[in-house]
Amino acid sequence: MIRREKDINLIIGGVICAVLLSVMAIGLFVTPHDPNTMNAATRFAGASGTHLLGCDNFGRDTLSRVMVGSQTTLMVAVLTVFFGATLGIVMGALTGYFGGVVDEVLMRINDALFAFPVILMVLVFVSVIGSGRSTIIIAIGIAFVPSFARIVRSEVVKQRELDYVIAARLSGAGDGRIIFVHILPNTLSTLLPALIIGFNNAILAETGMSYLGIGVQPPDPSLGRMLAEAQTYLFRAPLMTLVPGLTLILLILGFSLLSDGVTNLTKR
Repeated sequence: MIRREKDINLIIGGVICAVLLSVMAIGLFVTPHDPNTMNAATRFAGASGTHLLGCDNFGRDTLSRVMVGSQTTLMVAVLTVFFGATLGIVMGALTGYFGGVVDEVLMRINDALFAFPVILMVLVFVSVIGSGRSTIIIAIGIAFVPSFARIVRSEVVKQRELDYVIAARLSGAGDGRIIFVHILPNTLSTLLPALIIGFNNAILAETGMSYLGIGVQPPDPSLGRMLAEAQTYLFRAPLMTLVPGLTLILLILGFSLLSDGVTNLTKR
């Protein structure tokens, strides 16, 4: 019964993610309207045949902006996780494999990063290089490094004395090959769910930063930016809030269920 429930989570999560990603993919090539074109005549327009999900306070088509804004949020999340995971995996692999002084130095750096609040780190980067996509990708990516480093380090420590690693050493394989060719592929069962969870967290972080005005900047849409713009008009134009809000909820739900299902799948 438990296994069946986990399988259902994987299926439902996969379907939700597939549908949302398909809509975003369509938005790469075509949208019902230009997402940044303003039209005073359609301000706060409700759902209609021309504007399926209505328009915002500037007369911009809500559906088009959600399609493009979701792409922005997704792209920032992907780059953030890629940046943070790459640094974290390398750090965790080196500390777990070599131990000793390397472990002490890198893990102390890791602990310092872990203790640094994400929002404070973002504000520091904003004050230095300004707000925008690059800022939150770098800042949030660095904040993600410690979690990936700890996961990989613990797995490498378990693997480094196993028979296949000893056999690789005896065959003359170098440390780099042992770490990245032999050991790391055997950590995927633990690392893959962590990557999906990290992606989920990156979506939430990007949305929060853009909502606060230090992420994606106008007129470019993102889910957080759209929610920030819509809060004043919650009752006058509810679709302005409901559509990006529901999209965000479904994204988080889909990837959460997918992570749960993948975790169960890798344990079999």
